[in-house]
Amino acid sequence: MSNMNFSPYTKPFNSPYQLVVHMQNKGLQIQDPAQAEALLAQINYYRFKIYLGACRTKPVEAKKSLV
Repeated sequence: MSNMNFSPYTKPFNSPYQLVVHMQNKGLQIQDPAQAEALLAQINYYRFKIYLGACRTKPVEAKKSLV
C-alpha cells in the first residue's frame, strides 16, 4: 500500500444560483439565468466549465512556473 497524504477539501458548496452569479461576474452573458441554474443542478459545474474555454474573448495569461 502506498502512503498517500490527503488534504481536506476547503472550497465551500455553491448553489446553482451562486454559480450562475459567479459566471456572470466573470463576464459570461447568460440569456436565461433560470435555465442555467436548472442545467447546473443536473450536471457538475466543473464538467461544464471545461466547455467555457471556447467562449473566451481574450487569451488567459499563462501561469509562471516556479521551476
